[in-house]
Amino acid sequence: MKKFRFSLSLLILAGFILAVLAAYLPALKAGYVWDDDGILENPLLRNARGLWTLWTSPSRIPQGHYWPLLYTSYWMEYQLWGAHPFGYHLNNILLHGLNAFLVFMILRRLNLRYAWLAAGLFALHPVEVESVAWISERKNVLSGAFFFLSAWLYLYYKECGRRRYYYYSLALFILCLLSKPSAVGLPLALLLILWWKKGRTMKSGDMVDLLAWTGIGAAFSLLNILAIRRFGFSQNLSFIERCLVASRAILFYAGKIFLPFPLMPVYPKWEIRAGNPAAYVSLFAALLVPLILFRLRERTGRGPLAGFLYFAAMLFPMLGFIDFGYMGYSYVADHFQYLASVGIFALVAALAGKVAERGSRGLRGLVTGFSILILLVLGVLSWRHSGNFRDLETLFRYNMTRNPDAAVNYVNIGSSLYRKGNVEEAIGYYKKALDIDPDFVDAHLNLGLVFLRQGKYEAALERLSRASALSPNHEKIRYILGRALLELGSIDEARLHFSHVIQINPYHAQAHQMLGVILAREGKIGEAIRHFRDALKNDPSLIDAHYNLGMALTQTGEKKEAIRRFREEIRLNPNHEPSHYHLALLLDEAGDTKGAMIQYSEAVRINPANAEAHQSLGILFSLKGNLAQGLAHYRAALELQPHDPELHYNMALNLLSQEQPEESIKEFREAIRLRPDWPIAQSHLARALAILEKRNGKDDKEAVNKEEKPLKER
Repeated sequence: MKKFRFSLSLLILAGFILAVLAAYLPALKAGYVWDDDGILENPLLRNARGLWTLWTSPSRIPQGHYWPLLYTSYWMEYQLWGAHPFGYHLNNILLHGLNAFLVFMILRRLNLRYAWLAAGLFALHPVEVESVAWISERKNVLSGAFFFLSAWLYLYYKECGRRRYYYYSLALFILCLLSKPSAVGLPLALLLILWWKKGRTMKSGDMVDLLAWTGIGAAFSLLNILAIRRFGFSQNLSFIERCLVASRAILFYAGKIFLPFPLMPVYPKWEIRAGNPAAYVSLFAALLVPLILFRLRERTGRGPLAGFLYFAAMLFPMLGFIDFGYMGYSYVADHFQYLASVGIFALVAALAGKVAERGSRGLRGLVTGFSILILLVLGVLSWRHSGNFRDLETLFRYNMTRNPDAAVNYVNIGSSLYRKGNVEEAIGYYKKALDIDPDFVDAHLNLGLVFLRQGKYEAALERLSRASALSPNHEKIRYILGRALLELGSIDEARLHFSHVIQINPYHAQAHQMLGVILAREGKIGEAIRHFRDALKNDPSLIDAHYNLGMALTQTGEKKEAIRRFREEIRLNPNHEPSHYHLALLLDEAGDTKGAMIQYSEAVRINPANAEAHQSLGILFSLKGNLAQGLAHYRAALELQPHDPELHYNMALNLLSQEQPEESIKEFREAIRLRPDWPIAQSHLARALAILEKRNGKDDKEAVNKEEKPLKER
């Protein structure tokens, strides 16, 4: 019997996964959208050291949140398929299918007759699309898996009484918090379930069991609140205004479940005014609903009230009582109700079950058929909506048709256009964003970046300074502003901005590198080396950092380590020509002629205009006896630097060794013309003249003496 039930469970799981895959098929073909590029740019995902940092250094996790398990999932995928989006999307979809199955299992354990309907609504409703089709919202589906599995095991523990299942469920709750701490409401959700089922027969032990959970959840919440406060998010709302936002949000989310039109990635941001009497309608309604359900509990049972309270409790962390970054765009988002929506779906399923239970067989069939039809319609809507997440431009052009006054639309479309090379069109979209909101920080920042890359440093400085004034502790703005000032030659101001970035985020690798560059230019090599090392400690694959450290180490005489640094830069960036060249110089100096020739050759392959590398190859090939190849490199170098006397001199020696005295004489004479006070060149010129005279069968000592006379006089 157990084997049969296990096989049936697997079959049901497969059914949910197949249904979700069908509904989210367009998402499998999607790329990256808003904030997803943070996955690609996060240096902690690239090596084992980064994985350790994700768990041990909360302040280094992007966006300030301590979500190590979430980023561990990204880390594992990055090792498997790098930056290809398909795998990330597939995992989100599979996790959502698993979560729908777990919802079904939990509600079945709670004897909800139409549990399949609640789970189906959760699986296929379009309000869940953001959490599934958006890679950055992995936190919802991942934490959801641990959330629902923990709840299922806890309920099983309450049935069987075996203590080990309590500890299993507690461990899963901790994993849930490590994925997304806003799932902190699970202990309250479990208490509501127990109250629904037991009512006054609840024992004090039921609450004592969950005390540890509450304490752990509070600790994780406090850790994350403190972490995100360093970003300075603030909406300047009074407590009563926050209550108005929260009540309106609860009704908004419930409304989107029953009428999912229109759905938007970014909804309009409400204007909340405590002095407006109409604003209190939502507060009155949000308070009235649970009061009515409480009064009706004798007739309807405790289920409806428990379901609504679960819905509100799971939404609570995102209702605006605590400021977070997204509130700058909108107070609501579909992905905020991923876990909460199950409460409403369960109520709908319970209502369907009640109707079917009290009706005839025909009515039961009608309820079942209508439920299936609703699921099919919702599945089609999810299929359509998930297609909007194809890429950044598609997503925000869709949002622009529904919320045209959101400045973020134009910034994200502009960013997409810029990446495609449509620079002027992108600038137009950024300016449109500023027409809507003159203080929109991202628009000023992106315009500053575009102008910086175009070499319009004054225009870039104006935009970046404005962005910095609007968001003083925005480390990216500070860093880019420092780069612009450095390009303009304002070294001291640039230094201040890079130092400020490090104060905000001591692990900002690029800021450490740029401070190192400034210090190296000022001759403070020791301090520069310290910052280069800090940069590489925080991002071992940072472009140019190994090269810069190698250059500094060369100046301090630490040439063995410098060689290692240049090699590492080349490993990370095989076409980094300066690293090849300076590695060649050190190898040449160390007597590794073969290695030096390989690196010089790479340098001229990457940059044929590197005259110094051509000259060095000319010398080394000539010393090796390969005079023809050496001569070719001398000629290439002279085309680039025709006024270099040493090049003419070395080429003359090569020609003389090839028994071409006439050509060598021309080069010696050009070298002496460029550097008249050069005894050794005079000496070799005299030798070349003598060889030429001897070859011609003459002994015109007068000509030789004429060339040698300046030498004798000197």
